[in-house]
Amino acid sequence: MRRPVTFLVAWALLPLLLAACGGGGGEQGPPPPTWVISGTITGDAVERVLLQQGGEGTAQTESDSFGAFAFPPVAAGTYSVTPVLEDVTFNPPSRIVVVVDADVTGVDFISSGTPPALDDTPPVDTVRLVFVHHSCRTNWLNTNDGVLGNTLGANNYYVRDVSYSWDAPHNPDIGSQTDIGHWYTWFADTTAQAGAGTIRDNICGAPYTTNVRIASYTPITDPGGENDVILVKSCYPNSAVQSDNLQPPSALWGQPAAHSAHTLSNCKEVYRQILAYFKTKTDKLFVIVTAPPLVFSATSLQDAANARALNDWIVHTWLVEGNWEKKNVAVFDFFNVLTDVDNHHRLHGGVIEHSASNGNDFSDYGSGGDSHPTQSGNMKGTTEFVPLLNVAYHRWQTWLHP
Repeated sequence: MRRPVTFLVAWALLPLLLAACGGGGGEQGPPPPTWVISGTITGDAVERVLLQQGGEGTAQTESDSFGAFAFPPVAAGTYSVTPVLEDVTFNPPSRIVVVVDADVTGVDFISSGTPPALDDTPPVDTVRLVFVHHSCRTNWLNTNDGVLGNTLGANNYYVRDVSYSWDAPHNPDIGSQTDIGHWYTWFADTTAQAGAGTIRDNICGAPYTTNVRIASYTPITDPGGENDVILVKSCYPNSAVQSDNLQPPSALWGQPAAHSAHTLSNCKEVYRQILAYFKTKTDKLFVIVTAPPLVFSATSLQDAANARALNDWIVHTWLVEGNWEKKNVAVFDFFNVLTDVDNHHRLHGGVIEHSASNGNDFSDYGSGGDSHPTQSGNMKGTTEFVPLLNVAYHRWQTWLHP
């Protein structure tokens, strides 16, 4: 008799279970209403001002040629709006916006100052450059794909590149370890190593002197000496950035992107750690190229949003927080460039544009379920990256030799 009783109890509870789970085949309610936050920039500089939205939701947009801007619709809540443009101040510096049940207009700012003139001309003398990368970076460099190697050559950079199986003293195959957690090993691990020196020093000296070429491009004449520009790039698995959990930052140090400690806060801490080393090597220009995004089928909404938050932080906050802007460290947001045809990180109209007009956090340049950037994505990256590299090079030199 027990089996019928159990069945009846379960049947009686089914409506409650379906209601709790949102099941039962009934239609779900309408999505919550959303509202638009908008305003205008007036004053000395109005166009291409970056507006950052924080608080209960993060987003960014840019002002148009008349200074007008609007964010994508948001749910009711409290938000901050902060304008950013190099060498320009804003009054007020930031505004708090409370969205209740209507659009919020008139979130206005007054700008003071003029953006600096930026020099995107190639270096006069040939500069040695090494790119530390994984497989998809080879495609970007290749002549039959992204043409980055030859484009750098046309801009007077003698290019070298290292990847899988590349060795450094006492650290064999370190070239295969280029995830965000691995950068701690490369640039921050001061553990003494058998032989001589620390892990960091044994690894770091090698890319400065290497003459290895892996990708297919035609280098210009070698000027001799060390590699002065160091590009470092992690691969797209690093864009699966997990939400913060209980694992401390040190749990990610030396670990691959698949590790459970590959979280938003822990990735930020790796960049803080390696900046300390970059500050000591002022004779080198370090350029962080952010990891490409994953295609929609290869990640989750939350992990992709975390990747967006990480890369926005690297571009806009990392060096400011470390008081190290316009010196020997620069960033190119390859993640953002590949998320939409209208998303950019480039020099445009004499100012640096970092825009995510359509907000997408997934790759718009993958192929099916493959997150490797397509040729069109790589070529877009080349077009936007090289002028920014030239700007970073001249800033570095001006800082070194004011």
